[in-house]
Amino acid sequence: MKLILLSLLLLLVSPLQPKREEKVMINRISYIMHLKATLGQQYWPGFNTVAGDVPLVYFTDSASYVTNPTPRFMTMIRPVQIYRSPELNIYKTPERINKTPFQMSTGMDLLDTTAFNFRAPFMFCSSPEATKKVVTDLGSTEEWATMVLHEYFHGFQFRHEPMLDYYLRNVFPVSADSLHRVYRANNWFKRLTDEENGLLLLALSSTDSTTMNTYLHLFQNKRKEKRDVCREKLKYDIRKYEGYYEKLEGSARYVEYQLMNNFRALPPDKALQKSDTFYTSNKQFSNFQLEKNTWLYETNQSANYTYATGFNMARLLDKLKRPYKEQLFTNAALFLEDLLAE
Repeated sequence: MKLILLSLLLLLVSPLQPKREEKVMINRISYIMHLKATLGQQYWPGFNTVAGDVPLVYFTDSASYVTNPTPRFMTMIRPVQIYRSPELNIYKTPERINKTPFQMSTGMDLLDTTAFNFRAPFMFCSSPEATKKVVTDLGSTEEWATMVLHEYFHGFQFRHEPMLDYYLRNVFPVSADSLHRVYRANNWFKRLTDEENGLLLLALSSTDSTTMNTYLHLFQNKRKEKRDVCREKLKYDIRKYEGYYEKLEGSARYVEYQLMNNFRALPPDKALQKSDTFYTSNKQFSNFQLEKNTWLYETNQSANYTYATGFNMARLLDKLKRPYKEQLFTNAALFLEDLLAE
């Protein structure tokens, strides 16, 4: 009996021993959490708080690992813990919880009340190795981290209940991709949107407030023109869809950009230097220049035009020194264009 009790005690107090191949994964997740904390401290208040956190699910080709899961997930999936620290609890699921090979999104189920993520955002990301099979020009673990933090920020956004409620009541099922299909399919829509964005960029490059305000006024007029034409030609008002996705995607791109722009100021991650051959110690971004990454801010080069217009509006609000980050997600009906018009 004493031997049995001693064995049980050893099991309870002995540290968890992840497999060697899992240690790189643990180091990468820890790295993501440290970057997230930095972004929350320096660029977007609240992103680094427990209240703004969501579980992260990391997929390899054959397994899935969840960090800081919800009690509902623990009860339904029954994963096995492989690592714990003051900030991280990482579990391996009995089988891969999603069969889709590539994962890079924040996901929640809005319809199935029995789903583990019903109205509860989870961040899903493939490993850098699996990501590179799809994003073939992926250059480093750091670049992968920018993708993860962009999506992770969506989880933070949806932890604000007004954002989710507004989406369900006013936006769903229209997607950002739906808007971009309108952009691609209609020359007049694309022209007006590109002209809007051009005026935002001119405002950003302005060196005095009078010139900047002139371009912002022209932007508002151009946007009204586009909305009027939309009602005439498409027979609906796109304001709530466009405004919502510019807020949602533009702010996520803003956070992604801040990370890219500030890698050079961050100390290299010592654990990744020892364990991750895909990690470049921030060298990939040592000479990062926004001007050379036009996909971030040009509507005709962005994967979705709302990412670019929203990003540029967020940067303009910074330039105007208007406080907006604390209220942007608590007031879901308040859009970036409204804040610029104040």
